[in-house]
Amino acid sequence: MRTVVADLSDPRACGDLPRRTGVPDILVANGGGPPVRHDAAGIEAALWESAMNSLFHGPAALIGACVGEMRARGFGRIVNISSAAVLSPRPGFALSVSPRAALIAFCDLLAREAAPYGVTVNHLLPHSIETRRLGDNLAVEAANLGIGADELRARRVASIPVQRLGRPQELGAYCAFLCGDLAGYVTGRKHVIDGGTYI
Repeated sequence: MRTVVADLSDPRACGDLPRRTGVPDILVANGGGPPVRHDAAGIEAALWESAMNSLFHGPAALIGACVGEMRARGFGRIVNISSAAVLSPRPGFALSVSPRAALIAFCDLLAREAAPYGVTVNHLLPHSIETRRLGDNLAVEAANLGIGADELRARRVASIPVQRLGRPQELGAYCAFLCGDLAGYVTGRKHVIDGGTYI
């Protein structure tokens, strides 16, 4: 096994990556999020450009560079890990949900085009998964609300029907299924993993 490094926020590097590594049978696109902001209006152009590069242009270039070879092989699995926040955007997340929503639209178009060739394209939309990113976001939100991070975390858990945060292993297991042979009849879908939050 070898590791190849590329900057997800650099569309040219992403588009060139399959040439360096070969086109995989399975591609899982997952990028970090931009800083939390608390007003959609007034975000500087440089921040918009950075967010769009890392959450739309880079992943779209990588996916686009792989799908042709996948189609030629007659098999491919593409999973875009996004966020359930795109379904119901909350204040402070404009830099995150806007480019993610654009990538979902792009991938949905691609899913229809690629489906006859054995290539599926799906989205995982997680909500409140126990990660460092969630902890960082809760800390920022709590500070802006003037409450402690533990209190905000307790409120979040109380709002989730299963009464707990999601585990990364649960997200991984769902992703593994979508990447397997038995998921060949599932494409263009937004799979929400949220403990029942969006029921």
